[in-house]
Amino acid sequence: MRQEKRNVGSAAAVVMTALVVSRLTGFIRQTLVPSVIGSNELGDAYDFAFKITDLMFYLLVGGSIAAALIPVLTGYIAKKEEKDGWTAVSTFVNTMFLAMLTLVVLGIIFAPQIVPLLALGFSETQISLIVDLSRILLPSVGIMMLAGMVNGILNAYHRFSAAAYGPSLYNVLCAFSIIFLSRISIQAIAVGVLCSALAYFLFQLAFALKNMKHYRVVIDYRHKGSRRMFRLAVPSLLSSSIAQVNVFITSMLTTLYPAGSVVALNIADRIWQTPYGIFAQGMGIAMLPTLSEHYAADKLDEFKRILIKGLNTVMLLTVPSAAALAVLAKPLIEFFKFSAKFDSGSMATAQRILIFFTVALLAHSLLTILIRAFYAVNDTKTPLFTGIIEILINIGGAYLLYRFTDLGAGGMALSFSIAGVVNAVLLFFLINKKVNGLGLGNFLRFSIKAIVSAILMSAAILLLNHVLNLNGAMLNYEAAQAGDIIKVKLHELLVLGINAAVGIFVYFGAMILMKAEEAIDVFNSFKSKLRSILKRK
Repeated sequence: MRQEKRNVGSAAAVVMTALVVSRLTGFIRQTLVPSVIGSNELGDAYDFAFKITDLMFYLLVGGSIAAALIPVLTGYIAKKEEKDGWTAVSTFVNTMFLAMLTLVVLGIIFAPQIVPLLALGFSETQISLIVDLSRILLPSVGIMMLAGMVNGILNAYHRFSAAAYGPSLYNVLCAFSIIFLSRISIQAIAVGVLCSALAYFLFQLAFALKNMKHYRVVIDYRHKGSRRMFRLAVPSLLSSSIAQVNVFITSMLTTLYPAGSVVALNIADRIWQTPYGIFAQGMGIAMLPTLSEHYAADKLDEFKRILIKGLNTVMLLTVPSAAALAVLAKPLIEFFKFSAKFDSGSMATAQRILIFFTVALLAHSLLTILIRAFYAVNDTKTPLFTGIIEILINIGGAYLLYRFTDLGAGGMALSFSIAGVVNAVLLFFLINKKVNGLGLGNFLRFSIKAIVSAILMSAAILLLNHVLNLNGAMLNYEAAQAGDIIKVKLHELLVLGINAAVGIFVYFGAMILMKAEEAIDVFNSFKSKLRSILKRK
């Protein structure tokens, strides 16, 4: 049991470390949009074209890789039936590729008819630009699908590091495209993004080739593994599509607000998704193969133990992250402002949106783990049904907040967050019923300790900033002399670093005093690694 705990923990650590790099490079890529293109109609059009291609990706691929490919292939490998399992995997991959190819072609042809239906608040000039950009970017959807399939294969073979570092390459290449190709045209940037997707796929493929020796260009729907894979994939596809539609609705309604709102939404969205991706998705990726193996072996107690441990660990890391994002929203947005093109109005909007998104950070972090638990027990229908409820709540909430409040684009983030909370609560009770008691009392006690510690942490950060006037010492980009941007950013980074150091000390100190097991484990692991480093010296 202890060895298995270390294996899951090590896998999670590897994935989280890789995701730190991926999320940071992804955030740099996103912040370059307002900095290079601008928080204006042009920047909004570029970001919205990306949203359309993301939606098409999730409509066909979505969570099917995690829900179908990984559990099924992992099961065949565990049973020493790898070659037979690859007949099912090959059928799945080939079918998905053909379906995606068809969808991409149709999207390119009918883009002029589709875009106006989605871009509600955009001008005709913007819509024309979005059509051009979408047609360039759509082939990248098929390429990213293939990269995602290869990524899933790597995860099934527990090769988490190789799978996790690929997106960083994609983000870096996209960033270079934005910086250098913006001098030509915005369409040239889209071409650069397309080439970046191809490089990402080839990078992943180079690592996965040795595990793909049994791949065949075959489609065999009579194979029982193929039938099982599609039974799992179809509901998860719909579930993931609903989740992505939910995100897209938020962006679509944001187009009804003043120019720059879509860019502000995407900046705030990228900030909260950084800890979400590192902690929640990292843990979910690492847990799924192990959860699937235990459920297949009828080891339900081990399944429940690992699931609760994963939920507690995610809460340990995301609760303080959410609190920090709320109290440090202004300096965070300021830090990621690299140009005067990101104006003060867009900054204020992004700050308000980020505060509302902190609730989404908690809800969707838990959802990531809970949905993986349902995938591991071969139930992809339940997340689909709760996802439908979530999207209905989001639509209703967004409409009410748009019509009857003056929250602006922040209301769209609030509606999205509330819908996520409802979905998380539903899945908690349903998985508890499905496994005959998950031990929610343990989770609730741990969550209360995390929330109390986060409140103490927030108070400490606010007091620190009041006494030392750290936020008041933040330098404005407009006030900096030409060539001083590096000095400005180093100063802002120092301010954020001081806040982070104090926050971490207070939060983990409070958690350890309250004897939170996962916090003590993290502290002991840190001490052990520190001793090891000191001994080497």
